[in-house]
Amino acid sequence: IQMSEDKLQAAMDAISDFYFGESEDSGEQMFKKFANKHKELFDVTEGTDMEEHKLEFTDVYKEFQTLFETKIEELVEKSGASSEEFVEALKARSKTDEEVKMFLEIIVSVADYQNFLEMMVAHASTSHTMGM
Repeated sequence: IQMSEDKLQAAMDAISDFYFGESEDSGEQMFKKFANKHKELFDVTEGTDMEEHKLEFTDVYKEFQTLFETKIEELVEKSGASSEEFVEALKARSKTDEEVKMFLEIIVSVADYQNFLEMMVAHASTSHTMGM
């Protein structure tokens, strides 16, 4: 099933609003709430052996991925398409459309484990220095 341009654009707009929005249920707020819940685990000091935390980090990462993917699927379905249609349409369009290619890269970057780890550690250290 081919996804219409209108549905694709509606889904992309909804996800962009979620990612970059300022509202209480934006992606940034969702990440902050999640990061606050787990900040003790990621509050690493100099000399901390990151390897010994690997399993715990992976579990928290999987929890965040599930939360994030559920939200994205919800936004896509609200635009009238299935997640499968959306992914296929993005893949096809990203070959010829720079905007779609960049959009896809942003979504993939959030799913990157190393990126997630760095964001969580940064959040924990910021919270620590700010006394949050």
